[in-house]
Amino acid sequence: MRLNSFSWLLLLVSTSSNAWMSQVEWSYENLTFSQSRNLISDAGTVNPDNRIAQLSAHAIGNYMRPTIKYEGDKFSWWFKPRFHIDADVSDEMSGKHNLFTHELKTKWQFHDDAYWLLGRYTKEFGPSIFYSPSNPFIIENGQLNPKFEIDAMDFMELNFTLNEKWETSLVFNFSPANNALYSNPFFDFEKIIGLNIDYYGFSESISVIVSSTEDKQHHLGIYAQKNISDALLIWGDIAADKNINRFYAANNDAIPSYEAISGETNEQWFGTALLGGSYTLTVGPTLIVEYSHTEKGLDNTQATTYFNMINYSTSLLDSPLSLC
Repeated sequence: MRLNSFSWLLLLVSTSSNAWMSQVEWSYENLTFSQSRNLISDAGTVNPDNRIAQLSAHAIGNYMRPTIKYEGDKFSWWFKPRFHIDADVSDEMSGKHNLFTHELKTKWQFHDDAYWLLGRYTKEFGPSIFYSPSNPFIIENGQLNPKFEIDAMDFMELNFTLNEKWETSLVFNFSPANNALYSNPFFDFEKIIGLNIDYYGFSESISVIVSSTEDKQHHLGIYAQKNISDALLIWGDIAADKNINRFYAANNDAIPSYEAISGETNEQWFGTALLGGSYTLTVGPTLIVEYSHTEKGLDNTQATTYFNMINYSTSLLDSPLSLC
C-alpha cells in the first residue's frame, strides 16, 4: 500500500500557571488544531479508493489540559484531567467529545533513597522520534509531535537509588487504562512485570530492562545515549523478544487466509534495533536522523505471499460484481 499523507497543524496554545501554599501548583494549556490527511488511490493497494480503512480525513479539534500538582516532603501527587473535542469535516460534519484522566499518580518517598509510585501515567524511554523498542510497556514516544500526548497505563513502581550513578526499579502495569491501542481487537492487554536498572554518567546514560508477561512472553531491552558535544547527541535502542504474537500471511491459495505462526518458530528470539542522532544548530532547529531494523517483520517469501493476497483481494473489490 502506498500512502501519501500530509498534515498541517495550526496551534493556538495558551498557558497559565500559579502557585499557592508553596506546595500546590496548577497550570492550563489549550490546544486548537486542524489536520488534513490524503490517500493516493491505486489499483492493487490494500485500501482502494479509501473504501476500507477510511484513511483520508480532514479534522479539527480542541484539547483542554489542566494540570494540578502537589509536592510534599513524603507524599506527592499529579492530576491531569483532559477534555477533547474532535470534529471530522471530510464529508459530513460529525464530532465527538471525550472527558478522561490522562494522569493521576501518587509518589510516597518512604526512604531517602527509595519511593513508591502508583497510578496512571506514561513511561517513555529516551529522545527517539518514532518509537522505543526497549520499552516493554509503551513503545510510542512523544517526540514525533510533542503537542499530542501518549496514552497512559496504570502502573505500580518501586524505585531504589543505589548511589549517585545507579538506580533500579521494579515496574508492574496492571491495567490498560484508556490506552487506545487495546480498543483494537487485534491487541490484547498483557500484565507485565519488569526490572529496570539505570546508569547515569557525566555525558552518557544506559538503561537495561528485563520483563515478562502473563503468557510468558520475555523481553530484554537496552537503551543508551551519549552527548558527544553540547550540540551532538547519539542514542541506541535495542531489544530481544521471545514468544511474541505474530500473524503472517501463510499461503498462496486463491482465497486469502492467515495463520498464526507459533510453536517452535515463535519460541526463538527476535531482535529489534534503533540507532539515532541529533544535532542542534546555533540558530535553534534540531536535525534528527534515525534508522530502525526489526527481525519480527516479513521475509521475502512471506512478503510475496502477502502482496499476492492483497492483489487478489483488491481485484475482487474492483470487479463489477463487487458489492463494496
